[in-house]
Amino acid sequence: MSPALDIYSYTDYRAYLADYYAKRKEAEPWFSYRMFARKAGFSSSGLYPNIVNGLRNLSPHYLPGFIHALGLSVREAEFFRLLVDYTHCPNDTKRQDTFAAMATYLPDRVQRIYHAQRQFYSCWYHVAIHQALGIIKVNKDIHELASFLHPNPGLVQIRKALRLLESLELIQRDRYGYLRPIHSNLMGGEELGSDLIRNFQASLLDLGKSAHEYFPKETRYQITETLGVSAQLASTFRTRIRALHHEFVQQALQEKTAAQVVLQLNIQLFPVSEVHN
Repeated sequence: MSPALDIYSYTDYRAYLADYYAKRKEAEPWFSYRMFARKAGFSSSGLYPNIVNGLRNLSPHYLPGFIHALGLSVREAEFFRLLVDYTHCPNDTKRQDTFAAMATYLPDRVQRIYHAQRQFYSCWYHVAIHQALGIIKVNKDIHELASFLHPNPGLVQIRKALRLLESLELIQRDRYGYLRPIHSNLMGGEELGSDLIRNFQASLLDLGKSAHEYFPKETRYQITETLGVSAQLASTFRTRIRALHHEFVQQALQEKTAAQVVLQLNIQLFPVSEVHN
């Protein structure tokens, strides 16, 4: 018996395999990696967990065996092949092409949602407009909204963005006719694919480079440091930045005072060298 998992909701085959094993084990306590390997036609019981943990990739040699042991239908099998390719894609161009191929296997309604959501994350001002509507009143006249945003996306782009937000049911008109967010905060996006998230983050980083043109120094905080540290301390820095990020988000979600400004928080920590042993 295979667990009831919607393979079409995944964009990483390792995550799918991890959930598959967990649900199968829950339903059949006697199920094991060895049993799966035997059904898939290979001898190593450690292959499955090594793939899930990223220690090995699912190669074309083992792919047919996995498809058989997972009990996938023909359509699911083709989607799984694309899912493996998508996870292993070497660049964003190939990743976008593969995601487009994956989308053709999704149910029609899910396809529409995915494509619309990808439109939403295609540029920074869609998210900024969504948040701005929780601060200023916008009816038919969008000039105030245009002057509120920096840089100004332009009236044409703002109108298109508002239509998109309404079609996604992220905003609606209140009883006074003003456009308001249905939910005050938006989370997520990872389910849409790493290529989209990277492109979206890149556009926000580009936006940060021009922030000094629009806002005085006292309203922003930008600093750069290049530090030589141990690998252990570098790991500590990543952990502390992650905790700080979550702290900021929680404070924003729990704040009782009405919002007055839309902030973009970009945090970066990355190596500019290899690790020397």
